[in-house]
Amino acid sequence: ASRALKMDVNCPHAKNHMALAKLEMGEWEEGWDYWENRWEVPERLRMKRDYKCPKWDGSPLDGTLVIHGEQGLGDEILYMSCFNEVKAERIIIESATRLVSLFKRSFNVPVYGTAEEVMRHEKPDRWISMGSLPALFRKTDESFERQPERFLVPDSKRVEHWKSKLGENPIGIAWYGGVAKTHSKLRNAPLDLWKDLTSTNHNFISIQYETGDTVKEAEALGVPHFQEAVEDFDDLTSLIEACDSIITVCQTAHHTAGGLGKPCWTLVPPAAAWRYGLKGEKNVWYPSVRQFRGDWETIFSKVKHELDIGRVSTAERSAA
Repeated sequence: ASRALKMDVNCPHAKNHMALAKLEMGEWEEGWDYWENRWEVPERLRMKRDYKCPKWDGSPLDGTLVIHGEQGLGDEILYMSCFNEVKAERIIIESATRLVSLFKRSFNVPVYGTAEEVMRHEKPDRWISMGSLPALFRKTDESFERQPERFLVPDSKRVEHWKSKLGENPIGIAWYGGVAKTHSKLRNAPLDLWKDLTSTNHNFISIQYETGDTVKEAEALGVPHFQEAVEDFDDLTSLIEACDSIITVCQTAHHTAGGLGKPCWTLVPPAAAWRYGLKGEKNVWYPSVRQFRGDWETIFSKVKHELDIGRVSTAERSAA
C-alpha cells in the first residue's frame, strides 16, 4: 500500500489497503483517516446514501441523525458498539434488513431496512455511516476501555424457548464463515478437526448459518442443528444467548456473541481480517471474546485442552 501510494497518492484501493493495515496494527487515528476514503473505491459506491443533508461531524446534534449500515452483518454489529456515545436529540438507524428487529430492541430507536424507508418516514438533519463511528470514538487504545460489555438485547421469550431444548452446559459452535472474496479458504478449518472436537464429552450445539451444506455438516459433526433459528437472525441471536459459551471461526457468530457479552472463543488463522488484530488473545472490540491463534492443529489442540480443564470463559481463564 505504501509503494502504491508513492506512485499515486490518490489511488483509492491503495488508501483502503493502507487503512486496513493501520487498523490491524492498532494505529487507530491514522487508520480511520485512511478508512474514510473507502467510499472512493468503486465497489463501495453502491453503499453510499443520499439523505439530502450534511454528514454528521460528531458534535452534539439538536435534530435527527440517521446512522446507516454498510458491509456485512458482523461489521454492523461491531460498529454499533459505539452507539451509546452518539449524542443527538433523535437517532434513527438504517441497518441490514436481517438486523432490524434485533437493533430495534437493542438500541430502542426507530430502525429501517432501507434508505428508501428512511426517506419515506423521516427527515434527517445529519447522517453518518456505521463504519465512521469508530473514527469519532475509537482513536486511541485507551478509548477502547469504553467498549460496552454487552449491547445487544435478544428476545427473552425465544431465549427461554431455546434453553428448554439445549440440555446442560450447551456450547454453540460455528465452523464456517465468509465467501471466496472474504477469504473463506483461510478462515475455515478442516471439518475433521471439528469432528475430533465434537467427539469429546461436551454438549455442542450448531449455531452455524446456512451455507448450503450446513445440515449435512452438522450431521457429520454429530451436533443438533436448528434450521428455524438459522432462517431468522433475531432467533439465531436468541439461540446464541441460550448457550453457555461459543466456539467459532471468524464469522458473524463472533460479533453476535461479543455483542451479547457471551463467553466466546474465536479461532483466528494467521491471515485474519483487521478486526482481530495481529496478536494476542484479547479482542479490543468485545471484552467477552478470547482469541486462539496459530495453525489449525495448534488451535484445536489448545481448545480441547482448555475445555478439558474447564476454562470456558475469559473470566475463568483470568482467575485461574
